[in-house]
Amino acid sequence: SPYEASDWRTLGRDLQEQIINMTKTTLRRALSNIDIDVESQTAPNMRGVNMPGANLSGKELNNANFSEANLEGANLSGASLSNVRLREANLNGANLSGAQLTNANLIEARLRGANLSGAQLTNARLAEADLSQAVLEAADLLNADLRESTLNGASLQGANLQNANLGEASLRNANLSGADITRASFAEADLTGAILPDGTQYETGRDITEFGGSMRKSSTGSARVRIEIDGIDDSKPKNDDDPPPSPIV
Repeated sequence: SPYEASDWRTLGRDLQEQIINMTKTTLRRALSNIDIDVESQTAPNMRGVNMPGANLSGKELNNANFSEANLEGANLSGASLSNVRLREANLNGANLSGAQLTNANLIEARLRGANLSGAQLTNARLAEADLSQAVLEAADLLNADLRESTLNGASLQGANLQNANLGEASLRNANLSGADITRASFAEADLTGAILPDGTQYETGRDITEFGGSMRKSSTGSARVRIEIDGIDDSKPKNDDDPPPSPIV
């Protein structure tokens, strides 16, 4: 006998449910596979994805959006991540050694204990990022924005911090031995116990201009220019596409 309208509706719902279940199964399999292959011609949108321990070593991920993603313990060594968005992403313990992160947005990202040795971070935005105990040895942080970031116990030996902005950053017990801090701003930064470029320990009140850096405040008396209109703090970029502020030197 011919199907009634209600039968067609029921069949349609059943098919829709099967398709959704198949899609969910496919996604679960993809995300559970620790060796994920990403070779798309277009920049992937992975915002908020849960991929702890994922293997993305050497992958081409330029312009991708990983904002708020969980990439804890992931392997991103040697990956191409230029212009990538990793705002508020969890990268604790991740391996980013030798990664290309030019112009990357890592604002408020969590990078505790992450390995960024030899990483290219020119013009990267790391304001308020947590880099405690991170390894940034020989990393290139030219013009990087590290305002209010946490670098306690981080190793920055031999890193290039030329023209970087570390205003109000916390560098307690950080190791800056051999680092190039020419024109870098450390205005109101906490350098308690830090090892300076010459291998000596920082002492309160010490002038670091001998290494080319500056601890001078801006004309506003702050490490960065703050514009407040109706209680809105406009001192940091509002979205992923806003340009970073110029370092204060």
